[in-house]
Amino acid sequence: MINSFEDAADGLIVENGVWERGIPSGPALNSAASGTQAYATNLSDDYPTDVEAYLVTNCYDFTQIIDPVLKFQMAYILETNWDWANVQYSLNGGQTWENLGTVNSQPNWYN
Repeated sequence: MINSFEDAADGLIVENGVWERGIPSGPALNSAASGTQAYATNLSDDYPTDVEAYLVTNCYDFTQIIDPVLKFQMAYILETNWDWANVQYSLNGGQTWENLGTVNSQPNWYN
């Protein structure tokens, strides 16, 4: 499945109301990876401070897939000791969540 965010049907679930989908025009994020649409915590400026926000995909069933692969493009500016980002997955319908990789054990997990 490829999600370009160009169509509203490609939308992700936004929690805390900070993430927005649209055409990026900020100083750090000013283009999308493909097409024109992207998700950002602020499409036209820096991200807000003191906010914890989540961007959630729909659920995918990988039980019939051998060696599934998750790929995404991400642009970010993180303040040391303040900001963080991670990708999480659940194997029990969202009752518990696990981080996919860690910066300490797999420094390039996001690449």
